[in-house]
Amino acid sequence: MKRRSLLKSLGLFLGIGPFVKAEPIEQTHDKEIVFCENALEFLKCRDDIVYFVEKYCSTWHDVKLVLTDKLREILKQMVSESHLCVVGSRQCGKSTLIRCYALWKSLFFDDQCIVIVSTNNSLAKNMMRLLRKSYQNILDGIKPLSVSRNENMIRFENGSRIEVISNEMELRGRSFTDVLCDDPAFYEDDLIACLKPHLSNPYSQAKVIMMGNLYYNSGIFYTATQSKLYTQNQLHWRDVYDEEWGANIKNLLKCDDVWNVEFENIPITREKLLDFVF
Repeated sequence: MKRRSLLKSLGLFLGIGPFVKAEPIEQTHDKEIVFCENALEFLKCRDDIVYFVEKYCSTWHDVKLVLTDKLREILKQMVSESHLCVVGSRQCGKSTLIRCYALWKSLFFDDQCIVIVSTNNSLAKNMMRLLRKSYQNILDGIKPLSVSRNENMIRFENGSRIEVISNEMELRGRSFTDVLCDDPAFYEDDLIACLKPHLSNPYSQAKVIMMGNLYYNSGIFYTATQSKLYTQNQLHWRDVYDEEWGANIKNLLKCDDVWNVEFENIPITREKLLDFVF
């Protein structure tokens, strides 16, 4: 068997797809080495989301992402659990974890249809912008090509795609492999109605991950935190930052109620929440 055919057969056997490739190098032997290196890197990323995120992902400030033990724990749960609910303090990386998971799942697994649900169109567009930026930072030799995209969707040559939506019309009658809810406490009622078949059905084929601040003690997110269907976890600001950071933020807020709701995950009534200015 020719070397090229052997390498292609090896790639298919390992399940790494035809898009794993060598960079354009003159020497055939060097191409083979790079192909094998890329194949091994693909397998490392596919089999370990923490490895992928720590090596290739960054914050929205374009700073290399440094994971704490709690963030690693949540990432692993995002992979292993079919229904996951994470109540988290503000500014602790919840949206970043959702973005990293969506990118990992779509790049290393074929025919995935992943939807990220944002609270408004502006946040949805920003999430897609960050997804594209993260995609560009990944080694070319291990990622499928982006074959089509618009302001709310990116599709890859392996048949997977990520959509970021913020209204019910884009959800109605659709099916997904993964439904990722970013800050669901503030979803509009019509959007919640369309999501309910995914969020509350134990027989749904879609993986459901909900992450956000609890804010108030009612609504679809609060209900999920009380449901036995969901694996529960919490992301507190102390899981990411030190005490000095917390003291500085609390001093800037100058309001204990806002601090308790946004950073201590203590819910209040919806009526009282409306009096706050965030």
